[in-house]
Amino acid sequence: MKADRVEATGRELDEAGPVPDSTLRAAVVSGGDGRPVLRPPDRVPVSAGDGDFHYLVEHGLEAFKNAGTVIVPGYAGTSRRPSPAVVTALQDAAARGMRIASACTGAFAVAAVGLLDGRRATTHWSMTDQLTDRYPGVRVDRNVLFVDEGQIVTSAGVAAGIDPSLHIIRRDHGVRLVAEVARHVVAAPYRDGGQAQFVPRTLPEDSRTVFARIRAWVLDQLDNPLTVRDMAEHPPHLLPTFTRRFTEDTGLPPVQ
Repeated sequence: MKADRVEATGRELDEAGPVPDSTLRAAVVSGGDGRPVLRPPDRVPVSAGDGDFHYLVEHGLEAFKNAGTVIVPGYAGTSRRPSPAVVTALQDAAARGMRIASACTGAFAVAAVGLLDGRRATTHWSMTDQLTDRYPGVRVDRNVLFVDEGQIVTSAGVAAGIDPSLHIIRRDHGVRLVAEVARHVVAAPYRDGGQAQFVPRTLPEDSRTVFARIRAWVLDQLDNPLTVRDMAEHPPHLLPTFTRRFTEDTGLPPVQ
């Protein structure tokens, strides 16, 4: 695998994201040279998004025979079962020992084929309840980036698809190549698969907004004697930190 054959993955993520229901039957195949190619079973153009993005592909499911890894992308309409052709192709690929990976809701297709029965797996956090209800034989891990079960790898939604991709490259080709690929796509070379998909906390308010509110409050208090400590309490700041950040934001110390 060469790094220059992998960098396209980042561009595809920028434009495509999860693949919708119009590509339910599609899969991504990574061949011997590591080049990702989207392959539908019937050799027709594939539409992504709301029809604004298209893949023109040349091969069908026969490409699975020479693939090293099959990646099932996310899609809408997860209540629909994959076509018989895809079911057979995935089952045959798994029987030959080929690695099967899914991104986002692609886990539903892998589960529908029976490849996740008795295994740990994950998907986008908003779909974990549905995956659990529809496929009770799957041990759904609700809040991790990806799960590596050896032959089967599943991952969470959208940007989290980068992490198992880098994990697979690292596992197959070592840290030097994965560092080069991560640099190309401007991503962390390694994030542990058990890391939470998201942390439910409020982001801190932009400091410019905070100090704009402080300045507005000061203007309303011009008839009252104010100290720097008074200003630092709206909202509360440590006094030295407040003085420094106020000066950085306004160009003047608070006493002026």
